[in-house]
Amino acid sequence: MKDFKRRYILAALLSLLLTPQVFGKESSMAIRYLECLTAVWEQNATVKDIQALGELYAEQITYKHPGVGVEMTGRDVVLGAMENFLGTSRLPQPSDVETIMGTGVTVISFNLRLEVQSNDSWLSVERHQVIVLETDNDVITSITDYW
Repeated sequence: MKDFKRRYILAALLSLLLTPQVFGKESSMAIRYLECLTAVWEQNATVKDIQALGELYAEQITYKHPGVGVEMTGRDVVLGAMENFLGTSRLPQPSDVETIMGTGVTVISFNLRLEVQSNDSWLSVERHQVIVLETDNDVITSITDYW
């Protein structure tokens, strides 16, 4: 019986260690970031929604999207670029969200379903998205977006 209990406890501990967990400042930052980003993707999003996202950013944040060749630096530059897309998406539904955290870095992986405006109609889009957030002193210093 003792052997069974030891194995059970060991299996439970290994399960905890090998399962991605969400703890600490990095996890709350990742959750807040995804909440704010989802709000910005709503059709009725406003500049206030973008500003809420900007509160998480360092002044000299760097945003990269290697898939489309975009790289920009500076909170005002990044937020200004986001303003150009206000109202062009709606009904965002992130699902299967997973996070992996390290010191100063958080990876958020999720599936996203939303609609994007194309001329006078709305197109349904489904994609897998991975976002790498680098942080320092409780602010996001770098975002690399893959989709």
